[in-house]
Amino acid sequence: MAEVYANGQNINLQLVQEGYAVVYTQFLRSCPETSNALQAAEAEASQQRLNFWSQPNPIMPCDFRRSN
Repeated sequence: MAEVYANGQNINLQLVQEGYAVVYTQFLRSCPETSNALQAAEAEASQQRLNFWSQPNPIMPCDFRRSN
């Protein structure tokens, strides 16, 4: 996993905020500076039911891959 920046903006955080990406907590150790922001962004996106979170029963991508 990696953090992606463009023009000084954290793209990972933007995608999570918009509900287009989810946080894999097992990898947060490698990005301690943004860990809290990513988790807060995911909680907010989930609460607002944005994109990925708009599904009736969202399945984490890793769980989906494991079952298929």
